[in-house]
Amino acid sequence: MNKKVLVAALGVALAAPAFADSSNVVLYGRVHTAVEHTSLNNSQPGQGIKMQNVASRLGVKGAEDLGGGLSAIFAYEFAVESDGDVAAGASGITGSRHAYVGLKGGFGTFTLGQQDGGNDSVAPLYNQAQDVAYGVANNGGRLATVGGSGFNSAATPGIVVGRTQRVNNAFGYSTNVAGVKIDARHGLVGATPDSGVAPTGENSARQTEVAATYVAGKLTVGGGFQAFEYTPSQNGVTSNDRLYQLVAAYDFGVAKASVLFGQLKLNAPVGGDDKRQDYRLSTWVPFTANTGLTASYASAEQLANSNLDSKAIQVAGYYDFSKRTRAYAGVNQVAQERAGGLSDQKTRDLVIGLRHNF
Repeated sequence: MNKKVLVAALGVALAAPAFADSSNVVLYGRVHTAVEHTSLNNSQPGQGIKMQNVASRLGVKGAEDLGGGLSAIFAYEFAVESDGDVAAGASGITGSRHAYVGLKGGFGTFTLGQQDGGNDSVAPLYNQAQDVAYGVANNGGRLATVGGSGFNSAATPGIVVGRTQRVNNAFGYSTNVAGVKIDARHGLVGATPDSGVAPTGENSARQTEVAATYVAGKLTVGGGFQAFEYTPSQNGVTSNDRLYQLVAAYDFGVAKASVLFGQLKLNAPVGGDDKRQDYRLSTWVPFTANTGLTASYASAEQLANSNLDSKAIQVAGYYDFSKRTRAYAGVNQVAQERAGGLSDQKTRDLVIGLRHNF
């Protein structure tokens, strides 16, 4: 089945220009693989060396000029396994990353479908956070800076700051007003993120996000919020959670520095607390046009127990062979505080990666 999907994607990319007089169809992708060494301060499984696919993808995107400054746009992007992890049953195309159709014009960009912030799709808080949380690996793999699985960062090993990246059945809108970039998304996600509540329909769980970002010379500031609304309710209580985000970054010339802050307000308290906070401090120091170093420190209250924190330290460097090919190496360490007088659980990942875009 995966081979048939791949053939279809290639066929669309190659054949479309032949019958679309005013369309522009592009085949693109990324092959990204890393070698990782994971060590833990206990006897848990998962330690040692492994080769890992890092968000490799294959995509087709296009646009058609409809006249009057209006264009029709579309994209399909598929997740591709680059390391042939046969033991996990993963090979070839393993799933969808985003798939949407939309319109672009003087009013902005409007999209419909599965959206993750790639191409013209929209992921307001995730993309805003990623833009100021400097990293070397395009926010993939063990050197990711912001997790894409939602505010419950425990779902993504090695990451303590999480935002919602991919949403199905979503309306997306982007525009620019007086120099302020505005992104908005409303998703009929049909399931409760991070809760396990069974959906009863696409509208049984909804996510609404808005983010605004302003760039004034070397300074970047922004903020946004995300609303989670779930029906049926969680534990008999109607859920109406809110996540608020603030970002700021400044380019000092010799280095860039940034701060990311988030606060989750829960309608139904967890562990006796209805608030959860996270933050990340990042810096990016370019040495030459194609080399540099990134470093960051992040802390997040654990969702199940806000009296305990998870903390991450990351240092990584990169070398760009070209605009399309990057090699990098780094270390990421996460320490999770534990209750009952137990020592922190520490996970350290040493990573060497190679990424090529085409």
